[in-house]
Amino acid sequence: MFFEKIKIQDREAKAVYDVFFGTSDCAIVTQNAYHTLCEMNPQIAKSIKIVETSPELIPTVTASTEKSDPELLSIIKNISINLHQNIEGKNLLTIFKLNKISFLIEEELRSVKELMDEYNRNKMKKRIH
Repeated sequence: MFFEKIKIQDREAKAVYDVFFGTSDCAIVTQNAYHTLCEMNPQIAKSIKIVETSPELIPTVTASTEKSDPELLSIIKNISINLHQNIEGKNLLTIFKLNKISFLIEEELRSVKELMDEYNRNKMKKRIH
C-alpha cells in the first residue's frame, strides 16, 4: 500500500492545516476551499505545493419535469448559457463561484453520477469505521 494511513476530515480546512503544520503529508480538497484558506493565510500558498488538479466537476445540477413549459425552459436555457457574456451575469456567477453555465447530455451526467456514488460510498465507509 502506498499510504500508511488515510484519514478523512470533516472539514477541508482541517485537512489543509494538517498539511501546513506537518501532521499530514498531503490532502485532497476542493479548489474553492484551498483558495479561501490561502486568502485568509497567504503563508499557506507559499508553503503548500499543489501536486495535481482534477478536471472541473459539476457543482450543481438543475432539472425539470416533462410537464415544464418548453418555451419557458428554452428562455431559461438561453439566458443561463449566456450569463458569462455580460457584466451583470458575470457578477451573478461570481457570487456562486462559477465560470459559466453549461448543459450536458445524459451520457455526461451518467459519469458524474458514478463519481458522486463512489464519493458517497467512501463517505459511508468512513462513518462505519
